[in-house]
Amino acid sequence: MGLLRTIGLVFLGIFLAFFILIIIAGVVYMMTHPQLTNQTLGIMNQTINQTQSSTRPPPNPMLITNAPAGVEYVGPPTDALAAYYCVYQARVASDGSLVNGAYVANSSVYSPPGYSVQLNVELSNGYTAQNAWGFPHFDGNVLRGISVGGTVWSGNGGVLHFRIGPPVPDCGWLIIGINGSTLYFEYSVDGKSINWYYGYSIGSNASIVPGVETNLIIAGPTNGADANFTSLYVVLTLYYWNDTAWVPAPVEAVSGAYYTGFVTNAWVFTGRGEAVVSWPNAVNSSAALPTVEPPSFTPETPPNPVLIINRAAGVTYDGPSTTALAGYYCVYVANVSSDGWMVNGVYQPNASAYLPPGYGVQLNAELSNSLWIQDVYGGAYTTTNGALTSINVDENVWSNNTLLSLKTGPAAQPCGWLIMRVVNGTAYFGYSSNGESVDWYYTYPVGNATIVPSHETNLVIAGPGNSAGVNFTRLYAVLALYYWNGTAWAPAPVVVEGGGTGEFTLRAWVYANQNEAIVSYPRPANSTMPMPPVKPPSINPFAPPNPAFVTYQPVGVSYDGPQTTALAGYYCVYRVDVASDGWLVNGVYEPNSSAYFPPGYTVQLNAQLSNGYSLEDAWGFSYNTVNGVLESINVSGEVLGSNGQLLSSETGPAGGDCGWFVISIEDGTVYLGYSSNGKSVDWFMSYTIGSNTVITPGAGTSIAISGPATGAGVDFRDVYAVLALYYWNGTAWAQAPVRPGVGPVSGWVMNAWIYTSGNEAVISWPQPTNSSTAMPGTEPPSFTP
Repeated sequence: MGLLRTIGLVFLGIFLAFFILIIIAGVVYMMTHPQLTNQTLGIMNQTINQTQSSTRPPPNPMLITNAPAGVEYVGPPTDALAAYYCVYQARVASDGSLVNGAYVANSSVYSPPGYSVQLNVELSNGYTAQNAWGFPHFDGNVLRGISVGGTVWSGNGGVLHFRIGPPVPDCGWLIIGINGSTLYFEYSVDGKSINWYYGYSIGSNASIVPGVETNLIIAGPTNGADANFTSLYVVLTLYYWNDTAWVPAPVEAVSGAYYTGFVTNAWVFTGRGEAVVSWPNAVNSSAALPTVEPPSFTPETPPNPVLIINRAAGVTYDGPSTTALAGYYCVYVANVSSDGWMVNGVYQPNASAYLPPGYGVQLNAELSNSLWIQDVYGGAYTTTNGALTSINVDENVWSNNTLLSLKTGPAAQPCGWLIMRVVNGTAYFGYSSNGESVDWYYTYPVGNATIVPSHETNLVIAGPGNSAGVNFTRLYAVLALYYWNGTAWAPAPVVVEGGGTGEFTLRAWVYANQNEAIVSYPRPANSTMPMPPVKPPSINPFAPPNPAFVTYQPVGVSYDGPQTTALAGYYCVYRVDVASDGWLVNGVYEPNSSAYFPPGYTVQLNAQLSNGYSLEDAWGFSYNTVNGVLESINVSGEVLGSNGQLLSSETGPAGGDCGWFVISIEDGTVYLGYSSNGKSVDWFMSYTIGSNTVITPGAGTSIAISGPATGAGVDFRDVYAVLALYYWNGTAWAQAPVRPGVGPVSGWVMNAWIYTSGNEAVISWPQPTNSSTAMPGTEPPSFTP
């Protein structure tokens, strides 16, 4: 043991001596290389400084300049955020924008209230979304409140969708939640009940992620606008959903937040999930942060039923752009206590607001060019000797709160269909009592437009008109909305909200199931109550209206069959009363006796040829007199060249109120004829047109009733006439395929209805014909062409 201890001490001494030598050598080397010593110390010093700066907390309160003021979310990914805001004081000196980094006031960027409160989120799929309070809600030129609005952007910043919601107070909750593949935009006034005003499909497996683009901020009123406050005091609080409950959100004062506006100056003092945004004085104590309890609603499923207060009650269209909507309604019970208006935000009953039946059912549609169209039951009525005889439908067309058109339609029932379509730049307004036939009672030119999903595209129950509201004591009604998918009616995707329109209900419950809803009061409907199945209408909205209203045009049918060598057109004028003939002067009809030729109108068979020529075989352009006394109304014929020049004309035999026109081509020659009985023909005119020429279908080949002279119009007090068209199929006369409407002819009628069935048409005024039983069933002629 002693020998081993001695050997160990010897080795220990050697080791210590070697270690001391190494240290001495290191010191000598460092002293001879001073630059290395400085570099090493610099790196150490830099590392220390970096560590200290990264752990130093940001200033609290923080001064925000030319940026949004608020907090950004730094918590875990989540499916929902709920943001409380309360604007205690906000006085805006001006709105403006940054020009070369400096604030410049600009009144053109102002919109009430001059600032916005924004809940912004970034999603895991790259989308961003915003639920904001700060959109002015006008009724005419009157500011009715400040609305919420939702926006969704794609990953590259393009706007995918935008929707304005209803007006809400300056204290409330903004909520964005994900349920399945849908992103929902919501608001709550009290933190207890929730209103889901907008939904947008974002695909599956998306979530809200933390970062600078997920925030709760105060900013300017519009994109890129700056709010310059003279005084400001706003409380912001953010909660996130942890799958079972709302939890105070980890937040930090904003730093380069994603935003669509900013403030000139503001202080932000933050606490746990909360912040006070103020100016010009900063808040610097957590005692100034009011306690905001988490909301008691859950974000998982939109509430059903929903209580609608001071808004229109029904469903809002949330499907694709479309060209037609059909809204079914059936009002089973509707007891109206009063109608009235909002005065300083308070409902006040007013008897002058009442129109029978005291409420309206509205089918509303926003168009892609920002026009707004309405088809309404309950906005008009008729009386006889002071007694109510009917509740009618009526149409409205609006542009920027300016009424462009208002037309009363037919009498309607408490159950029926409101239908609107847009085709070839024209909006059609229709009503159907049975979903099988439709009365297209009015048209209005709207330009190249489609119906778009919007807060203003909806089927709702509201006040009777003129921005009035209705106070129901009892209500039970069923609504169902369908859209045209290009080939058929399909159940419309809808959301429940206070629909965008000028009228409102004081209170009503809305229970929705797919595209249907029960609107009720005072008790809500629910899943235990039967939802009557509403089948889609059997109406094709793009079939020509039948009967169709014609104004300032010739009235008749165009040939829509194959090319042919002969046409035979039958006409019979059963009764006629001409008020006047006249001309259009600066677009206005002016009666003028110089426009009159007996009988005051014409019936024409027109044909467009394959070589560009056009033909006219007509009754009413020519007449004979003896000693100043009318002896006969004659037929006449014309041949026009491809450029419209008159090549030949001829007066034919006397004709009658009923007869046949015949046009036939044989061996390069066209023949024009007339028959009084359909058995024999008087071929009164011929003209060489060249070989291989045929009659072609289209608007230029038609049979029509028109004015008595070129450019002249006829104003009928009363008319009832039948037209029928046949074509030669090579071996026999066949019923001609026809469609309403004709091309340019030698005159026009002021007003007329046309009803078509097969190859026949009834022309009438002032009452339309709407049943095929009115058709006489014309037999084809027995002559051959």
